[in-house]
Amino acid sequence: MKEKFKYKFTFLKSRGVTLLELLITISLMGLIFVLGMYPMLTQIRLTRAERTEIALFDDANLAVYYITRDAMKAEKADDTTLNEITFTITTDHTTSPRTTKTVRYYVINGTTELERNDSDEGQRIITNKIDGVAVNGNPVNLPTFAIDPAALHRLECTIHLQDLDDPNMATRRDFEVMLRCRDARL
Repeated sequence: MKEKFKYKFTFLKSRGVTLLELLITISLMGLIFVLGMYPMLTQIRLTRAERTEIALFDDANLAVYYITRDAMKAEKADDTTLNEITFTITTDHTTSPRTTKTVRYYVINGTTELERNDSDEGQRIITNKIDGVAVNGNPVNLPTFAIDPAALHRLECTIHLQDLDDPNMATRRDFEVMLRCRDARL
């Protein structure tokens, strides 16, 4: 014959929970909650950092796209002003004299905004993340634009971007554009 299990589960038949059992249960649930929250908070922090980095690269790519597009259309390019480039672009080849527009890239004084000023379309801020603001209010690493003196049809550009909230998030974009223009340095 089978032996009956002799131990009776008295806690299942009791009418209430003791204070000690309640405290142990709350402590264990709190421990599980804390251990479960740590990986989740770490993942949220990493995701936020990754989004910030992606936003910096997107802004850098946008700046490269606009500058490259305008440089390849330009009839004339002028880099004589420090940290600024100006392109003259012919918009209508059928009229005499030809219709042209001027596109200028520069950083607005005392800000971190790289602006594209088009004589036809107006002003547009390309990015507001130009690397850092110095003590005197001017950005630390302004974009550089230089037409290669040996080959006047090559524009060398450097753009530094930095997240305004997290100074450790920064990127630098160096690129060269072959100018289509016939006349560099107006």
